[in-house]
Amino acid sequence: MATRWTLWITLALAVTRSSADLGLGYFDRIPCPFPKGQCVADPSPVAALAAVNGPLPFNVTLKYAQDLLQEAIMVEHSTIPLYLTALYSIPKSDVHSKNGSTYAADTIHSVVVEEMLHMTIAANVLNAVGGEPLIDSPHFVPKFPLQLPLTNVSVGIRAFDMLSIQNFMLVESTTALAKSIGEAYEYVLSLLKALCEEYGEANVFTGNYSHQLHAEAMGETAPKVGSLRDAAKALLGVSEQGGGCPVPGKEQLWPNVSNISAGPLGGHLSHFARFSEVAAGRRYRSNDTADGGPTGERIDTNWTAVYSFRPNPKIADFPEGSIARNMTLAFASTYTSLLVKLHNVFNGAPETYDATIGSMMELATMAKTLMTTPDPNENTNGVGVGYGIGPTWEYMHTASLFDARNGKARPIIPITMDPKGSPCPLFRGNSKR
Repeated sequence: MATRWTLWITLALAVTRSSADLGLGYFDRIPCPFPKGQCVADPSPVAALAAVNGPLPFNVTLKYAQDLLQEAIMVEHSTIPLYLTALYSIPKSDVHSKNGSTYAADTIHSVVVEEMLHMTIAANVLNAVGGEPLIDSPHFVPKFPLQLPLTNVSVGIRAFDMLSIQNFMLVESTTALAKSIGEAYEYVLSLLKALCEEYGEANVFTGNYSHQLHAEAMGETAPKVGSLRDAAKALLGVSEQGGGCPVPGKEQLWPNVSNISAGPLGGHLSHFARFSEVAAGRRYRSNDTADGGPTGERIDTNWTAVYSFRPNPKIADFPEGSIARNMTLAFASTYTSLLVKLHNVFNGAPETYDATIGSMMELATMAKTLMTTPDPNENTNGVGVGYGIGPTWEYMHTASLFDARNGKARPIIPITMDPKGSPCPLFRGNSKR
């Protein structure tokens, strides 16, 4: 008989699935060079590939693996605006109050930091196998609400509330109708393993090692990748940190059956488990399980002390020339500029990583200013009673260098970093390790 916690998860999934047409999202658009049954979207594709007689074709297989890794970078990035928006919507005064949302804010913050490391790992693996991460691109930026690539979860930009936390749990878990990020990484690794066995590892891992980034944050590391072993350790570590580790004795069922551990990358609890603590209002005990939910000490969360705004805000919501329009344009332009900097980091300028992450602080300030500015489209008396303006995570061609690079990832166009900007002390990047 299902536990109360399992039943709660089932009901949450049902609510989420009914809100949208749940296909395979962006993943469907990647052409698969293999017969039906052997592609990542098919049931048990790893087993199907293992049963193939003869070698996989080198060029098309490697290209498919590279395309999947590019999509994985998009997946890791797609979660960041969702999590950051919820974090920004919790007032700093509430975070530091006795019965406020300190634990929730710290939880979301820790997951955001690790998602940046996950994005770095995916980019490092793509670089390692000769690919070129394309981050400054109109196709890279998600349109909210979205069906998260590689999953069947429909999520949108919204302020911190119970629904946002439930959505975050679904993002970090495996749904019955979808492929988890863990399954996608497992499939990519099976492709790379087959190529290495047939054609030699030196012919697969041909990328420029200096384009990769060794990044550190909160005592955790996104390492450089030079071999199949490195790639497997890094990508499977990402999967475990998000959804949980294999259950002893049921390893063959992973990632569909997982425990609450974050695994070797660090963080103690998986992202799913951390968000489930916030949702349940309790900490996990050492003998608790993902199926049973947390039963430990209570967690205080103030669900009402939040900067509210209409979900999924758009620049087009506001008339041209209005203050609200100009503010949302400025936020979107700053966000796009940050993506340009990240694009350069992963395509030949890893030494600029620290300063690039430090520039995220500007986004935080702009987001809070938006949320504390009354939405002119709402007939209320201001923020706290009605709605503020939400952050607009939109791609702006005017702030991009995509066209200047002729739509290609490389060569990059160097950017002069603001000498007044200070690196974020939380992150540290090293291109020489």
